[in-house]
Amino acid sequence: VREVKVLRGAPLFDEAATRHGIADAIDRLLADSQRGDTVVIHYAGHGTQLPDLNQDEGDGFDEAWVPFDYMSGEFFIDDDQGALFDRYRAAGIELVLFTDCCHSGTNTRAAFTRNAPQTRANSRYLVPPAEAVRRFREVRGGASARTARAAAPDALGWEIHYAACRDSQSAYEHDGQGDFTRALTATLTDLANRGASYMDLATRLAARFADNVLQSPGFRALPELSALPLFGSGERAGVSLADAGAVTAPSSPPATADLARRLDALDAKLDALA
Repeated sequence: VREVKVLRGAPLFDEAATRHGIADAIDRLLADSQRGDTVVIHYAGHGTQLPDLNQDEGDGFDEAWVPFDYMSGEFFIDDDQGALFDRYRAAGIELVLFTDCCHSGTNTRAAFTRNAPQTRANSRYLVPPAEAVRRFREVRGGASARTARAAAPDALGWEIHYAACRDSQSAYEHDGQGDFTRALTATLTDLANRGASYMDLATRLAARFADNVLQSPGFRALPELSALPLFGSGERAGVSLADAGAVTAPSSPPATADLARRLDALDAKLDALA
């Protein structure tokens, strides 16, 4: 059993959660960590897609977190995240990342603040306003090519990543709390002190969304990391490396994907009327 230490990073909300504020906080947390530490980062907010300026994405879009200052073009794109994480690849840290946001370009929900009135259910996808995209292009210019994630010997990266949904889906929230975050909290409580592995957590999360046609959590980690005990605590779980890997939910049929798009569009229209 490894020593368990309290995370030193402070939560970021609203005006503190700018692009540079998020990046600096993650950078400090990783820099202050020592070999053998487990670092947990949880992002709950809006996600979006933006034009791929350095042409390293097959679909022509970068996935991005939506910081507080996004209207200034300050999106935290996947290239930024990968370059930042890879700076600590050899530091001997166990990095666990939870992202409760959308990674899809097919949804229609606009952003709202934590204090704004909410409908019972909201999608966490942000349609990037044209002005924000224009400023994003100005801010980045040709710089994105210099910040692109360096090619790695593996396609998964060294982080253990749990995503709220697939790239083709929205992440939803009800009554102001993300469905993924709610399920994650309940699952972690259930697995506490059981010596569960990261793969066990991924399997349990997938099971909680088994009947949800709109949202299927994703899990990406190297096989040897999938089998590690959750957050480095407890006995090594009895998961063989042959069983470890990405949890992949069955692909949604076209009718299901179309239903998700229609529901998002209907939600947007209802909010506009309200």
